Amino acid sequence: MRRKDRYKRAIRGWDWARLGAKALAAADDDPSGEGYVFLGTVFGIMPSGKYYMPWACGNVAGCRQCGGTGDVKNGKADPGAWARLKLLAYEKRMGVMDEYGPYSDGEWPAETRDWLRSAEDRIRSLAPTLTCSWCAGLGSHEAAQDEDFREALEEVADHHGLWLTSGEGDPCDLLVGISIDVEDPAPLETI
Repeated sequence: MRRKDRYKRAIRGWDWARLGAKALAAADDDPSGEGYVFLGTVFGIMPSGKYYMPWACGNVAGCRQCGGTGDVKNGKADPGAWARLKLLAYEKRMGVMDEYGPYSDGEWPAETRDWLRSAEDRIRSLAPTLTCSWCAGLGSHEAAQDEDFREALEEVADHHGLWLTSGEGDPCDLLVGISIDVEDPAPLETI
C-alpha cells in the first residue's frame, strides 16, 4: 500500500463531522462567512514533526537511497538511445501542426498523444538517472513523508467540503476552513 493511501486511511478516522460543524459555526459568526478550526501544529501533526524553511535545511536528513540528490543511477540507461528518442519526440511535437502552427498539448491528435505518451515512458526508462522512489526526488525521506501526508490531509478535508490552511499569526499552525455565502448588507443610505 502506498504511503499516501495509508495516511488517508488514518486521517479519515478523524472526527470530520465535528470539525466541519465547528468550522461552520465559526463561519456563521464571522461577517466574511469564513470559519476555521485549529487542527494542531506541524510539530504535532506531520510525520517528521518539522517545519521547513526554504533557506534552512539543516534539520532535514538526506535520503539513504540517493544521498540527498533526488536521483538514482539507472541500471538500464542507454544515453545514446535516450538522446535520440528525446530528439525524435521533440521533432514529433513540432511536426504536428495545423494551419496556425504547432498544436498545443491538449489539441494533439489522439495518435500523436498516444505515441508521445509511450515515447515519454521510454525516455524515462532509458535516462541516465531516475527519480528516487524512496524520497520522490525531494532528497529527504522525511520531506517526502510530510508531502504525502499533507496531500492526503488536503484531499480528505476537500472531500468534507473543507480546506487546509496555515495560521495567519503562526504558519506552523494547521487549520481547516470553510466558506459560506453571506447576505450582502443593506446599502447605507446617503444623507
